[in-house]
Amino acid sequence: EFWCRTCLSYPCAVSSKPTSIYYRGTGGIMETLDAQKKNNKSSTKAISSIREIGPSVSYLVGQLEAGHVNQELVGSVTLFINSRINTALRMRLVGGKFTEMPTIGSFYLSPISYKCWMWKTLSKQPLWVLLCLYRVRSAVRDIYRQNLLNR
Repeated sequence: EFWCRTCLSYPCAVSSKPTSIYYRGTGGIMETLDAQKKNNKSSTKAISSIREIGPSVSYLVGQLEAGHVNQELVGSVTLFINSRINTALRMRLVGGKFTEMPTIGSFYLSPISYKCWMWKTLSKQPLWVLLCLYRVRSAVRDIYRQNLLNR
């Protein structure tokens, strides 16, 4: 929630590299929701709207829809939201939950980057294609791990 609120005040960039370390254990909304998920594993339901991607996306989409985002920052907020959609798609592919991918891929906000376009295109592929990618990725990961162990 810190990053999505920051995104409303300052331009944001998306990076997969650690760019900062901050204190956790504050009992914020993300930790509360994570604890609830861990306590209630059986009630996992499929994502059916962009707001279900996560609390930060829900908050930012609400701010966009209400017109509370500074016009200069709309592109930055959209970039942040689309990066969360990329992450959701990647987690479904890595976790083998392909059936949700077409729905999640339809949530991208315009304009979308080339990377988002690639994930969106991937999400529209038939299940057998996604299964093949999953299996190839798993095999490559296993080979990589074996090479690490043999060193």
